[in-house]
Amino acid sequence: PVPGPIALVGGQVYSMDGGLQALPATVLVRGGRIEALLPAHPGAPSQDLPADARVIDVTGLFLVPGLIDAAISYDPEHDALYVTSSVTTVRDTGNDVARLLIERLPPSRARTPGPALLMAGPILDSSTATSSQALILSDGPTTRERLGLLFETMDERARALGLAEGAMRPDFLCFQPGLQPDAWRALIEVAHGPAGLAVWGPVPTAIGREEFLASGQDGLLGLQILLPPGVGWHEAAQADLQPGLKALA
Repeated sequence: PVPGPIALVGGQVYSMDGGLQALPATVLVRGGRIEALLPAHPGAPSQDLPADARVIDVTGLFLVPGLIDAAISYDPEHDALYVTSSVTTVRDTGNDVARLLIERLPPSRARTPGPALLMAGPILDSSTATSSQALILSDGPTTRERLGLLFETMDERARALGLAEGAMRPDFLCFQPGLQPDAWRALIEVAHGPAGLAVWGPVPTAIGREEFLASGQDGLLGLQILLPPGVGWHEAAQADLQPGLKALA
């Protein structure tokens, strides 16, 4: 990132306050991060920009907060597409670990313009996994053992590269829907222990809504939890989804 401040002036800005209307404002950026949003409409108090600010005129353009693609299979060839589409952060939900660990390191991120990369590590699945790269978690004891070995291997690799311990661990963990209930419970237990990782994934096939909501799982992929038992998307009415939406609120 450019170390000094950058002022984007003259644009219409969609902020994070939930409003639907873009407003004229100056966006002040420092060190690659937004530092301030300065109102620029008539009647707004005047705001003096830093004397060393680099001013960029964006009159006629709309500025939006960086978008997040929360469920991808990362491919570095898509970096330019993400940036031109205003996607500044991507979350990979399971991939080739060795390749992604390298792609996540600062030299790789600085190679070409691209989004920040958050990775889940290997695909976590049951014995019915279709991917040869999946880490099989068949039951509770196996889950605890294999996740422990995974973290040890990643820490050893970090030390071999002269990096801080933990530098090669995933940013979060993500599992496939076929994971068995005891493996799923153990996964959340291990992730929320000393590892301090969030757990993302769908509602496991054999888990009900109430247990899922009480489990502490951090992120949800897919909206099957909104459907009443025995009702598919093709036949669900809006009213059918209300209990699920209320439960998630």
